[in-house]
Amino acid sequence: MPRTTLPALLLLGACASSGRGAEPPKGAPPPAVEFARDVQPILAKHCVSCHGPDKQRGGLRLDRSADALKGGDSGKALVPGKPAESLLLKKLMIEDAQERMPPNRDPLTAEQIRALTAWVEAGAKWPATENAADTHWAFQPVKRPAVPTTKVQGRNAIDAFIAAKLNTSGLARSPEADRRTLIRRLKFDLLGLPPTPEEVEAFVADKDANAYEKLVDKYLASPHYGERWARHWLDTVRFAESNGFETNQLRPNAWHYRDYVIKALNDDKPYDQFVREQLAGDTLGADVATGFIVGGAWDEVKSPDLTLTLNQRADELHDMIGTTGSAFLGLTVACARCHAHKFDPISQLDYYRIKAVFAGVQHGERPVRTGDTVARAKEADRLRAQLTELEAKVAALEPLADPAATDARRVSVNARLNTERFKPVRAKFVRFVTFETNSVEPCLDELEVFSFGSKPVNVALASNGAKATSSGDYPGSPNIHSLPFINDGKYGNGRSWISNKSGRGWVELELAEPTVIDRVAWARDREGKYTDRLPTRYRIDVSTDHEAWVVVASSDDRVPFAEGAPAVPNGLTGAERAAWIKLTQQIGGLRKQIEELVRGQMAYAGRLVAPEETHRLHRGDATQKKEVVGPGALGELGPKLTIPENATDPERRAALAKWITDPAHPLTARVMVNRLWQHHFGTGIVDTPSDFGRNGGKPTHPELLDWLASELVTPSVGEEPLPNPSPKRRGAEGKEGSAPLPS
Repeated sequence: MPRTTLPALLLLGACASSGRGAEPPKGAPPPAVEFARDVQPILAKHCVSCHGPDKQRGGLRLDRSADALKGGDSGKALVPGKPAESLLLKKLMIEDAQERMPPNRDPLTAEQIRALTAWVEAGAKWPATENAADTHWAFQPVKRPAVPTTKVQGRNAIDAFIAAKLNTSGLARSPEADRRTLIRRLKFDLLGLPPTPEEVEAFVADKDANAYEKLVDKYLASPHYGERWARHWLDTVRFAESNGFETNQLRPNAWHYRDYVIKALNDDKPYDQFVREQLAGDTLGADVATGFIVGGAWDEVKSPDLTLTLNQRADELHDMIGTTGSAFLGLTVACARCHAHKFDPISQLDYYRIKAVFAGVQHGERPVRTGDTVARAKEADRLRAQLTELEAKVAALEPLADPAATDARRVSVNARLNTERFKPVRAKFVRFVTFETNSVEPCLDELEVFSFGSKPVNVALASNGAKATSSGDYPGSPNIHSLPFINDGKYGNGRSWISNKSGRGWVELELAEPTVIDRVAWARDREGKYTDRLPTRYRIDVSTDHEAWVVVASSDDRVPFAEGAPAVPNGLTGAERAAWIKLTQQIGGLRKQIEELVRGQMAYAGRLVAPEETHRLHRGDATQKKEVVGPGALGELGPKLTIPENATDPERRAALAKWITDPAHPLTARVMVNRLWQHHFGTGIVDTPSDFGRNGGKPTHPELLDWLASELVTPSVGEEPLPNPSPKRRGAEGKEGSAPLPS
């Protein structure tokens, strides 16, 4: 980090601001009309939505020169050199609001019409290239400029570019910062903390010519570097550990992505790899990295209303599209949801092509590969076997009848655990029917069915081949209350099933094969946090053919439920009671251990499914589907990309990631080095870091920006390196297309 850069930039900024808005000298001729500056923005904002790549009303297209000069069904829209014969200008100036263009909008201003008229009068000249992208600096290929030669002594190539800019502006560099100031700037910048008094004194007293470089290397090697700089990226990609919206439920396993970003920075992960992993990490052994895609807000409260559901899904995908475009490409791609982009060469079809890329990504958790996945899974299985044994012992202790009850009934149900034991019976189907609850819809966190024998197995698990159906599922919170949770082996309210009917409903398990069973266990919430929605009147049926059903257990032989029922069953001796309490405590501990092991394997990195069909939507309305759109990228920006329409979800995302990280892409490297500059010095070389389009800012130092971008893609050999490279970064130089995350 050159010591003179920040003061120089601040000084340049002040000078630039003082000259803005200056009036031209009196009597000077009006400036010549420029297509990119004066004409294209008008056409993009007011004309292209009806006369562009997505639609051509009246047969007229105005986003390309050949089509515009050809005209439409009514004749020549533009006649170069002859404004009076150009239908476009006539249509813009008609007094009748019904006939005037653009329709149903305010008319163009007199200044805008003067600009268009002057442009036509001067020959209606378009850029030499037909590609509209080439008219804007950020859409042109990155070309590595030569490092300027200046008389001012500098420490590296960046100093040379800054000095050249200062020279052309007649400015001098600010004095070099003293060491006490420099170490404070450096540590705050890299680690976010002030240096200790001892660090300051040691740096001031260090006579080594490379004292500053050594200090930079020391701070870059600190694990706190990744923690400090990860926050910049997490802000850019809108990462959150809760869902947002009115419920704002926490995402307990979102932390995996946060830690991935920290580690990537501390490991100097190559930037192209960093990008590819966040879009397609499931194909690269970095599953948690796809937390990027689902890091934004998510409306989890669903509704039976189809229109609301369609719009919610459209909004989820819109967030993924917009964040990918702004974070990696510095483009407002999301603006093309309803129509072609008003300023940049992004069609509405481009938007929906990218939407098709993400059509297989749903919000939620999934099992992910971590370094100890196999070991954690084996340990969880071992603990589950212990849990089964302990639950069998508890079941053996519980009396079949409650001696305190006059009619010898069983104890009443409780929210934490209920065991139903019966004579061994052969079953293929097991159904739990609820007739009444202590409040609203019935809820079960897990329905377990155990085989008969010395080593009982929970044959109800989905992992053992059992399939679940129900009378209806609660529509409000599918992320925590969903039918698959009834037999996924995970306990607690956060992984439970709720009926869609108040006080009643049924859930049924079809076992993988007919099995002799003798025990069913169920609960409202085995974690003991919730006691509402508890089935208090129920029945359990079994069948081998789904035709003839046999009742094996019910609430009929239990004491009627009463709030505050004892946690320990009545009828146990002192020794039995102590044993029951000890066993249930051990069960609770085992369940917690299993939950932690399983939770360590789950990450909020998106549920990946087969891509749903994508349609272009009229004006972005989720209920107005137009033609089917296949996966792809931006047609006029970056390298060409073709993705087969039948590509799988991982293939689509991997292809988009490869397109974004193509070394020839004009935006990816520019956007990243500008973000680095922004967070080191307060303002980017482009002061709109997430908008490099025509509405964004222009680079204050375009040559420096392109030199840095080319350095990111292909570090220089035999040329001054980037300032203060860490030892890790020095070792990575020269690896084409794989420059590490810059420090």
